[in-house]
Amino acid sequence: MPFSASINYFAGGASGWAYQSAPMKGKSDFITSPIGDSGLTALMNEIDAKKTVYVICDAYGGAIADVAADATAFAHRKGTLFSIQYGSQWSNAADTPQRLADMRDLYTAMRAYVSGGAYVNYCDLDLADWQTAYWGANLLRLKQIKSAFDPGNVFRHAQSVPLA
Repeated sequence: MPFSASINYFAGGASGWAYQSAPMKGKSDFITSPIGDSGLTALMNEIDAKKTVYVICDAYGGAIADVAADATAFAHRKGTLFSIQYGSQWSNAADTPQRLADMRDLYTAMRAYVSGGAYVNYCDLDLADWQTAYWGANLLRLKQIKSAFDPGNVFRHAQSVPLA
């Protein structure tokens, strides 16, 4: 089926466009050492104070760590305990400034407890050093691949692999 039809199908629409879009913000972190009581307290205090942010923790280790960090684009393998996805979604556009501020506060509170890496599929335009956060030491090789296979930079977005 066409892509647009598949979106509608999986969104539960029998006919017509059923997909509902809503403002949201997502951020991510990788945890490479236990965050301890102080890190958990910081996380829970922010969640409790804001009540507008959700957190998803994805366990790492196991087979994902068996693949060398430079074997694929994804560098966050061996030594990563888990990832955290922070998210917030809202329906009233007037809530946007406060929701973004809440997310920034939570993210700032966690800086002392995280690795500095970020998951590329949770694109985050707030990241200052997003290239290193997403790809780490793989960036140079990815730039070379990008330059060889997409020299016109056709496949790009605000945080895609840049040309070498």
